[in-house]
Parts: sequence; C-alpha cells; structure tokens
Amino acid sequence: MSLYSSAEREINATIGLSKGSLSVGASSTIGNYLLPTVIIAFRKKYPKIDVNLVVSNTKGIVEFLNAGRIDIGLVEGEVSKQSLEIERLLDDELVLIMPPDHPWVKRKNISVSELLTQPVIMREEGSGTRQMIEKHLINNKISLSNLKISLVLGSTEAIKTAVEQGMGVSILSRWAVKKEVQFGTIKVNSFKDIQLMRNLSIIFPKRGSLSNTATEFLEFLKIFPFQNINI
Repeated sequence: MSLYSSAEREINATIGLSKGSLSVGASSTIGNYLLPTVIIAFRKKYPKIDVNLVVSNTKGIVEFLNAGRIDIGLVEGEVSKQSLEIERLLDDELVLIMPPDHPWVKRKNISVSELLTQPVIMREEGSGTRQMIEKHLINNKISLSNLKISLVLGSTEAIKTAVEQGMGVSILSRWAVKKEVQFGTIKVNSFKDIQLMRNLSIIFPKRGSLSNTATEFLEFLKIFPFQNINI
C-alpha cells in the first residue's frame, strides 16, 4: 500500500490532480454540518476527483481508518495516538440546548449540577460528544448514573427533534444547532462553572503515506474558512 501510494503521488505530481478518488470519514458533527460545504468547494476546484464521505461516531471512524477503509478521518473527542497522526482542525463549543419554553432559557447562572434535576437526552456510547460530556461531568463529580437520562439516541438530528418536542435538555455542538437557533425552535445556554470546548481533529495513519489526492484535501482543509459556513 505504501508503494502504491508513492507511485500515485509521483503520477499525480506529473499530471496534476485531474482525476482520482478520496474516501473521507467523519464523526457526526463534522460530517453532517461542516464537511458537505468543504467537499463541494473541493469538487469545484477538482471536478474529476470523486469524494466518498462516510459518517459514523468517533469510535467507528477510528476503526474505519485502521482497517484502511478511509484515507482521512475527522473526529471530535479524544483518540489514541498509538497508530494515528492527529492534527487540530478547529475549536468547537458544546452548548446546553432546550425547547423555547424551557424555564432555563433566560437564566444566566446555570450550574452544571442542575442537570441532575432535568431529563437529559444523550448520544450513544462511542460518540465523541458523549465522551467529552462524560469527562467534564466526572471532573465536576457528577456520574452519568446520577442523571435522569430520558433517551439515548444515535444521531444529533434525533436529539434535536426530541428536544424540540420537550423530551428533555441535551448538550450538542453549537455548529449542529445553528439552523434551529436561527429559526427559534431550539434555545441555547451555557453553564456558569464549566466551558465545554473541544478540538475537532484530522486523523490519518502514521505508517505509510497519504496519496497525493488525500494530501491535497488535507491542505485544503487547513486553510478552509469554516467561519463563513452558513448551515
């Protein structure tokens, strides 16, 4: 595979990125709310490059990468550095979300311990979002077993729908609820005692080398103006 990638780079360096294929894996926040715009822009620059996007949770993306099913992964949450190169892409803030009629909408001093009084909707195990929430709750001496978890759902979209219908509160990426906040179907707030910030990261194998197509996409990602994305 290393020899194949090296040969591909040599050929592409000579003829340019006129054609080729790229398989990208992304965890749900990145894959659903950020990468589609990036891939469209990349395809406009390289119209003959076929891009396949696989969306899963962070654990799944790491497994796909280790199995060689994708060229590059983009994940939220922590991953092992043992066999992967990890590069920070951008910062992401997790926010407390609730229906528009929730009594916390106008609160300015919500403590994280007050989550214990609310029905909470969580992502499934293996999710980078859930991983980070658990870490911060443990740091504040709160166990998931102490929460009133009303639902465990396998997608961000399902969580947003449940919150809109008054099934509880949740914690999601600010990127993921941008449209709902704009239309007023979901309200966001933050905790007074913790700030839920995380890195969104690019991951790829340490061993072997990236194809020229994957390398070009990697560089494209690093300079992309994510702040201009209108979800």
